[in-house]
Amino acid sequence: MKNQFIIVSTLILSLTILNACKKKDETPSPIAAAPSVSFTIDGDGFVSKEVSITGISDLSNVGLYFSKFGFTSCTVGDKASLAEDDKNRAAFYFDGNTSSPTSQSVGTRFSNPQGPQELVNFLLSVTRQGTMNTYVIDYNDLSNTPGFISISKYGAVGSTIEGTFSGTLINSVTGEKVEITKGHFTVPRKKDI
Repeated sequence: MKNQFIIVSTLILSLTILNACKKKDETPSPIAAAPSVSFTIDGDGFVSKEVSITGISDLSNVGLYFSKFGFTSCTVGDKASLAEDDKNRAAFYFDGNTSSPTSQSVGTRFSNPQGPQELVNFLLSVTRQGTMNTYVIDYNDLSNTPGFISISKYGAVGSTIEGTFSGTLINSVTGEKVEITKGHFTVPRKKDI
């Protein structure tokens, strides 16, 4: 009896999802890929170090559009990073929620600069020899940390936000510069807030 209930419930859920997706020329959204970030880092003790971060699909590894403030936040952390402080992480903040490909310069003010973020930027936390190093833009002199975030895909809720990034960041403690190249990110897009 219990197995029949599970089968019937699964069938009803599947039919409900398919029916919801049959609106005018809409196709079901593909299942979003696992959150991931990859890049190469040079400087501050790193020599062409390739870094890959793979997250789990939960509330801490997502792309969110903050409609009140007009910006998107994308975050990814290693699978174990929720419980440990020594895992790699990345965060990206950019203006708007456009479905058209766009490239935004790091340090550019958002069109609605208010709220928790006001500038296009990204930050990376990378472990080196057992020590966590966090790299950020130079808020005191933005010309020291040029860069770009390019959005190649801004899918519907349930799909993905994807893009590339590159630029110069500084160590948040020592001020040492690093160069970030070949950056790519993919995060599942969650409901706007």
